[in-house]
Amino acid sequence: MSTCKNCGKPLSETAKFCTECGTKVEEIAAAAQVETEVATEPVAEPAPETPVAEEIVAEEIVAEEIVAEPAPEETPAEPETPAAPIIYEDIKSNSTKELPLDEVVAEPAEQPDKKGKKPKKKKKKGCAIVLILGFLTAALAVLLAVVIFVVSLFIPSKEPNYLLYLKDNELFYTEMPKTDPLQITENLNSGEYEINQWAMGRSVFLSNDGEKIFYIDRFEDEYVTVYYRNLKDVEEDPIKIDSDITNFKVSEKGDYITYLKGQERILYQHNLKDKEKIDTNVDHFVVSKNGKNMFYTKEAGEHLFFKERGSEKEKVDTHIHMVWDINEDATCAYYEKDDKLYRKEAGKEKEKLLSEFATLEFVGEKGAFYYTTTEDVEVNLKDYLDDDLYEADKKTKEPVYPNYPTYTGDLDAYWDALDRYYDKVEQYYEEYEAYLQKAERDAIRKELENYTCTVENRILWYHNGEKSTKITENYGWSIIANNENNVFAYNTYRTSDKKTVKMSEINSIYDLEYAVEENLYTERDFFVAKKETAHKIKTDSAYAFDLSTNGKKLFFLDNYNETANTGDLYTVDISGNNIKDPIIYEREVYTYELGEKDLVLTFKDVDVENANYSKGDLYVNGELLDYEVSIYTVVFIEGSEKFLYYTDPTDESATLKLYSKGEKYKISDEVYDFAVTPDGDIAYLCEYNTTYQRGELKLYKEKKKESVQIDDDVTAIVPFLDYDVKGTPNYY
Repeated sequence: MSTCKNCGKPLSETAKFCTECGTKVEEIAAAAQVETEVATEPVAEPAPETPVAEEIVAEEIVAEEIVAEPAPEETPAEPETPAAPIIYEDIKSNSTKELPLDEVVAEPAEQPDKKGKKPKKKKKKGCAIVLILGFLTAALAVLLAVVIFVVSLFIPSKEPNYLLYLKDNELFYTEMPKTDPLQITENLNSGEYEINQWAMGRSVFLSNDGEKIFYIDRFEDEYVTVYYRNLKDVEEDPIKIDSDITNFKVSEKGDYITYLKGQERILYQHNLKDKEKIDTNVDHFVVSKNGKNMFYTKEAGEHLFFKERGSEKEKVDTHIHMVWDINEDATCAYYEKDDKLYRKEAGKEKEKLLSEFATLEFVGEKGAFYYTTTEDVEVNLKDYLDDDLYEADKKTKEPVYPNYPTYTGDLDAYWDALDRYYDKVEQYYEEYEAYLQKAERDAIRKELENYTCTVENRILWYHNGEKSTKITENYGWSIIANNENNVFAYNTYRTSDKKTVKMSEINSIYDLEYAVEENLYTERDFFVAKKETAHKIKTDSAYAFDLSTNGKKLFFLDNYNETANTGDLYTVDISGNNIKDPIIYEREVYTYELGEKDLVLTFKDVDVENANYSKGDLYVNGELLDYEVSIYTVVFIEGSEKFLYYTDPTDESATLKLYSKGEKYKISDEVYDFAVTPDGDIAYLCEYNTTYQRGELKLYKEKKKESVQIDDDVTAIVPFLDYDVKGTPNYY
């Protein structure tokens, strides 16, 4: 019995099609013939024309049951002949090629069965799976690309970690933790002004990808020349932005720089290729971090303009009095004109918010803000006078001048009379002086019958974007105004407590008026505002307020001791809707510092004999850490519970120490200066010669507890000063 050469199923002698796979029996025979010819012929000849199979249409066909013929009795299968390559003709090239049997794609032509129906077509499962897998792979690739793009929009790139310093009167740059310095400037001190590290800290900017550095090179007549260079290609020459610049700001990506130029104060924006002239006679400008939007004033602040990149400048208003607030992305400005408050938002018309106001105190979330109005209050000074001399003055009469004695011939009696006379004259003048003073007080009393003075009452309001709510009267000033945590704390004057002034302590009505006004603004109460609700802090004499980094706790000193110059440190939980009572944190504190993650540093027993390096005992969260610590040089390392500090400070050096994970570590003795890089690395200047202003610059590696040298003969470390607008030292 023969078998199907395609699937190996036994075939009956009369079968025309394989009942398993549908292959035509004639094609099986033809394939066998081809195999024989290929195997027996030593030289390949053109293959006989192969029957062309019908093309399969790529549509899903409804399955129909194939009626198979009765299978004959099974006989042992004949051994299969190994499949030989099939020869097919390449029509385009007019040549023949070999194709393995298992790669033949032609299928047998459909033949009707005994009932006249065509057998159902078998789906090409292999091709379908390949197509599906290919489609899924492509879809996943596209999805992955989209995810990476979206994530890149929300996850900022890592900021550059670098160090800047001055050496040989030039600016140097090194990328941490490498120690391969690059000289940036060439003519830094060749101008009229000698530059120092503080001026450079206000005048250098790195793009947030760390590829470009913008800097000044040479001061000339209060103006600077600004350059930038590519830090990824140190062989590339510096590129000059412009000269005669007074102040400038670079966008975060380093793709735009906005600046004022020359005496005409021309405002430009430069895209590192071309500059665009925006306006002239500009006073000040505020530009967003990406350099897209800006507000600026011109002509002595009289005119306010808004400019969006790619659009024409827009005049917001004229004859303005003051710009009170501009948000971080420079899309919204609050300004005052004719005692009215206006708001200008990008893409919208200016909006009048208030018809009357005095000051804008704090701008919070979603257009809400706090502001003040004022009113004059008439105060009757008589109500504040304690007339402690009234009864005595009632008894005081105008004295009579004594008569001069007459000489009667008795010389001794005459001299005695003269002595008595002069005593009476002296007494007279004393009494007359008292009488005059009494007369002045009577004049004050008479004038006070109808005398009033005017004092200013400041009223605090909260505006939620739609309406205003009165918060309090007798508003003093803000003590905490934190936009990041939306916390607003303030004080008020306790004018209800009438502190009187004694008549014996004044000489005129003006003395009384001055004393009353001073007393009205002496006693204060303290509050934290939560929208339109004010919560009073229980304290009478608080000072030195500060806010924890998470905005949940308010700290302050109270119970000031003038002799010891100390106070008690309190903390208040302000995280909820209701303000809790203050809790004593530590007593007899000279000053304190707040770090991240509830880190509280306090100084006690401070020696202030030398104002340059006042030192005391340092406590961390109530536990003693170290002695003789400089109170002015504590530097927190951002994003951690670490900080640096000096011990044993002198005029020339100190010991630099690191606090980390509850322990202190000495970095080096004889340290002249130090700095923390954006990534938290510690660089310090040691073995410093103050005469020649040179020392060794080193990098401390915390994990290994060791230092490596960066450079020598270094004059100063350039501090990291986060100024919004860079410029010349004279600009500040």
